[in-house]
Amino acid sequence: MDVNFTVKEKPTGAILLGAGLSSSESVVLSGSISQTNIFGTGKYIAASFSGGKVNRTYALSYTDPYYTVDGVSRGFDAYNRTTDASQLAVGAYRTKTIGGGVRYGYPISKQRRSALGLQANR
Repeated sequence: MDVNFTVKEKPTGAILLGAGLSSSESVVLSGSISQTNIFGTGKYIAASFSGGKVNRTYALSYTDPYYTVDGVSRGFDAYNRTTDASQLAVGAYRTKTIGGGVRYGYPISKQRRSALGLQANR
């Protein structure tokens, strides 16, 4: 007996854009792009941006949900945050933080997983 199936995959990507107004930063823009099933492998990748005159953040994230055959997942994150408070009346200071991390997830049931990660920044 031959059985034919037709499988239709749900949309797996998203592009988000946003804009807002702030009394301290004037216009604030944000955007992100993500793909849940990159190249049909089940891996997740995302890039995002948000910022205005004072605060700015860039972030990148990657997750491999099938890192091992036992269902252990592994992910990486990287970000760059900049604050320039010289535009405000609170004080003239600037900060820049660059960081990243690695995280692992272990399935404890079909719907639950436990996660452990480590991050560092400069």
